[in-house]
Amino acid sequence: MSKSHPYSTWAAKKKPRPLHLHPRYIRLCSGHHRSKSMKRLSLLHVEKDSSSALNQWPTSTRRCLYVRAEKRDMTDKLMPTPLHKVVSYDQDVHGALKKSQFVPFFQPVITMHTGQLAGFEVLARWKHPTAGVIPPSQFIALAEQDGWINALTQQILEKAFAAASAIPTPLTLAINISPLQLRDLHLPELVHRIAMECNFSLSRVIVEITESALIDNLQSAATIVAKLKAMGCRLALDDFGTGYSSLHHLQALPFDELKVDRSFVSSMTDSRESRKIVSAVVGLGQSLGLATVAEGIETREQAEMMLWLGCEFGQGEFYGQPVPEHELAASISIDREHFVTDDRSAWRRISASDFEVSPSQRLAQLQAIYDGAPVGLAFVDQNLRYVNLNKRLAEMNGAPVENHLGSQVSEMIPELFPAVEPFIRRALEGEAISDVEAKAPTSGDTRLVSYQPALDEGGEVVGVAIAVTDITERKQTEDALKASEAHYRSMVELNPQVLWIMDPQGRNLDLSPRWDKSTGLMNDHLADHEWLRKIHPEDMRATLKAMAVSRRAGAPIDVAYRVPDGEDGWTWKRAKGAPRFDVSGNIVCWYGSVQDIVAPSDLEKPLPDDAIPVKVKTTIHVTDLSVTATEKERRHRALGELEILDTLPEPEFDDLVVLASEICGTPISLISLLDSERQWFKAAVGLAATETSITSSFCALAIAEKGLFVVEDATKDKRFEQNPLVLGSPHIRFYAGMPLYAGDGVAIGTLCVIDTIPRGLSPGQIKALSILSQEVQGRLELRSERRKNLTEISANRELTTRLEASNKTLTEANGKLENLFAELEETRLLHLADECELRKRSELDDLKNEYVAMVSHELRSPLTSVRGAVGILSAGLAGPVNDKGARLFHIALSNLDRMIRLVNDVLNLERIASGATSLQVQECLIEDLAEQAIETMMPTAQAHGVELHVNAVSQTLGSKLLFHGDPDKILQVLINLLSNAIKFSPPQGDVVLDIRASIDQLTVKISDEGRGIPEDQLEKVFERFRQLEHDDARRLGGSGLGLAICRAIVEQHGGAIWAERNPTKGTSFLVTLPRSTQKLPTEEPAEKAYARAASLARPPLKPFGTDEKSNQATTPVPL
Repeated sequence: MSKSHPYSTWAAKKKPRPLHLHPRYIRLCSGHHRSKSMKRLSLLHVEKDSSSALNQWPTSTRRCLYVRAEKRDMTDKLMPTPLHKVVSYDQDVHGALKKSQFVPFFQPVITMHTGQLAGFEVLARWKHPTAGVIPPSQFIALAEQDGWINALTQQILEKAFAAASAIPTPLTLAINISPLQLRDLHLPELVHRIAMECNFSLSRVIVEITESALIDNLQSAATIVAKLKAMGCRLALDDFGTGYSSLHHLQALPFDELKVDRSFVSSMTDSRESRKIVSAVVGLGQSLGLATVAEGIETREQAEMMLWLGCEFGQGEFYGQPVPEHELAASISIDREHFVTDDRSAWRRISASDFEVSPSQRLAQLQAIYDGAPVGLAFVDQNLRYVNLNKRLAEMNGAPVENHLGSQVSEMIPELFPAVEPFIRRALEGEAISDVEAKAPTSGDTRLVSYQPALDEGGEVVGVAIAVTDITERKQTEDALKASEAHYRSMVELNPQVLWIMDPQGRNLDLSPRWDKSTGLMNDHLADHEWLRKIHPEDMRATLKAMAVSRRAGAPIDVAYRVPDGEDGWTWKRAKGAPRFDVSGNIVCWYGSVQDIVAPSDLEKPLPDDAIPVKVKTTIHVTDLSVTATEKERRHRALGELEILDTLPEPEFDDLVVLASEICGTPISLISLLDSERQWFKAAVGLAATETSITSSFCALAIAEKGLFVVEDATKDKRFEQNPLVLGSPHIRFYAGMPLYAGDGVAIGTLCVIDTIPRGLSPGQIKALSILSQEVQGRLELRSERRKNLTEISANRELTTRLEASNKTLTEANGKLENLFAELEETRLLHLADECELRKRSELDDLKNEYVAMVSHELRSPLTSVRGAVGILSAGLAGPVNDKGARLFHIALSNLDRMIRLVNDVLNLERIASGATSLQVQECLIEDLAEQAIETMMPTAQAHGVELHVNAVSQTLGSKLLFHGDPDKILQVLINLLSNAIKFSPPQGDVVLDIRASIDQLTVKISDEGRGIPEDQLEKVFERFRQLEHDDARRLGGSGLGLAICRAIVEQHGGAIWAERNPTKGTSFLVTLPRSTQKLPTEEPAEKAYARAASLARPPLKPFGTDEKSNQATTPVPL
């Protein structure tokens, strides 16, 4: 300060005194006396912030003062001596910045329900060489006033982010931003640069700002905050409740956290008011989806109470004091389990009513969480935090239920979180998602998850309900099977041998692709028993015999046969296989391999790896049997109904074939059954084969006969001259077969006798063979019935077991339901108490409304009489009136008219609200109603110098703008809206009535060019007795009921009304009305509606006792 400055001598002589900052005023004082000049500056009104007052003081004078902040840091005790007594400001401050004496301290922030460390808040400290550690309340305000706050912030952030490398993920770091820095648009770039240089993730940074910083700085603050949020930072509102506590700030900025001020926390254990304030702040944060942090927790009692209120995080001396950088690692490693306790006896005596938890909240929690569910259930809020979950899901996640509540989903299931996060966010946008698999990359845990958005009464998504089923074991089994199959496929494809799988009846199930390469036969053509038809006829019998022997004995298969080589020749193959049995000893399937060989003699020695196949040229002809597809299908279905299809030979039929062989004197006797491609033997004597191809079967011809089919010498029958069973083993010459029939008369096989020499049968032998065939049929039916009975008995036993298990489950569920019903009954009783309270309030409201209606009704008659009397006097009917008296009468009449309108509005609105007013619905022309409204308001518009315009457009060309409604009520709405538009329009302004029509809706828009309605009052103007908060509204007057009546009428028609600010100036009121085509009882034909609507165009009624001139000047709105 220069010596010539008027305050230099005063500042040098006077003893410095504190400068106290107040939210609205700054009081400056020094010593015990003030000069005249100082008196002018002693009380400065602060319009925006305290800096405007300080800036009026010279810099040297300000440096002689120290700032004592209203909010004292809990470490102020470190600096009990005023700063100016120990610090030389100019030298020490600039030296401190150069010497990096400003350092960060770290105060722990704790997750209250677990006691675990959640992060740290960074607090600035000045390590002065002589004064020691100076708290921020002693120098932050000076830094803001003298312009070195940016340098200080940069120095603190650089050191804090560098030290934060010792803080493990996901612990957070909270930093405080000065209100002045919320004007600096380069602040986000500074934070981003320092964090990137220190390799610290911005998603772990929480930026704290005080509410006072937003009072006159909301626009720039919003810009800066948007950039910080885009970078990944979170936003916290600090010291909420101590300043202006504006909900507008919570709505305007995207806060993530809400911090409860220490002043409320410190007094809440003793003060009911403080408890209710804290409960309200915590509840506000929860309803807005914000995390809540309690500051200044100093005792266990305070910590337990905050936890009971639902606060998620806490900080203060109870959890640990701020520590410097070199003590940060030790602070992280501290065991904090002792911070959590179940001993809440100190404050249990506090009534639960102090916190006003509603029964509906208890009911919602009761219905959302129940441990008896067989799946995991949870409710997650908009910030992806667990609000509720059941025990089943907690067990899946490997942590107790209490550890989940309030925790982030990413914290509890870090491996599964990347898989479930996209679906949770989609559900938060309103999408319901079912049965989505989520798999953890490391542990392999797999869950089937469904997501259901939860909506509040306004249709807004408030969270997501999640249902989880653990399918880890099932997926592991499926994956193991897939891996095993892939492994098997690889081995099969690389194996030089041809691997195969066959069912117990010899049908091919699977065959290695190498079969195609070695034979040229496609696998598609070898399904079922088709592969047997590809074997050389001379090798068929030996192959079938080997298979039959192995199937009966369960022994391995080893057989050689020839198959086509794809070049009109044959190649030898050797097949080896072994059966796989089930637990009952039955064959499930066969596994084996096929390899090329030189000749059948190679069966006696190991197969060489370089064996060369030998090709044999030959030709074979088989009998072409013509059987229709319908007959095959019927036979196949009959065999299935008898449950004998693809079954093994059974001893109960052996005596019949033995008896047939002895009676007929033949070496071979068979019970032969046929399906669509082969015949197989249910019982046989004299023949080792178990089945043959249907193309060489004698029985295939026998079943076509109605009786006995006999071939005495097959060598002389042209049908069998090329049959392999005649040319080769068993060298059939004689055949006699009696058809076997199922219950519906379908032939399914034969009882036959075969001989190797030509011969015939005697009549007695034929009769015996017929009797034996009937016995076979009877035993087949008896066998089928017996198997069905056994199946039913087994099914009944299984059903009994399942019913017993279900009964046990139902008994357990019934117990759980009884408990649930008891809890619901308790909640129901609480609801009844609430309903009684609401009913009492409703009755009081009804009494109030009746009283208002009664008073209004009683006022209307005397007012009307007074109005008539004054009108007679003003008209000079009782005697001459001078000019002054005329003016007074005019004023009286205007006020009486206004009073009468107010009373009429109150009564009209009350009738609509109570449902006493019904609509006279009929078909109307909106153009006619608009014309009447314009004509009615034209004198008023001319008196105000306002022009009226009408536009009407229909999307349906050539159609009139008809709708169904009460024309008088709609006309009342139009006149009222036009009256308001004219009243608030400037002279020479325009009021436009615009009509738009679609197929099912009318839209009426009335626009003016007035000063407009503020955005925050666009909805409020429809409330009762609500007027705009500016001078024009008070000057122009009005009851404040007109728009409320308009809304009631429009909504009674099923429409909507709202207000919008025009882009340039003025306001628009929009009304939508449905164009219902429903035939109503009062509806009129269209022709009569046109005539009636035209007749409604009548001049407006004049107020009682007024002349034309005064009516034009003060035409009332007919509401």
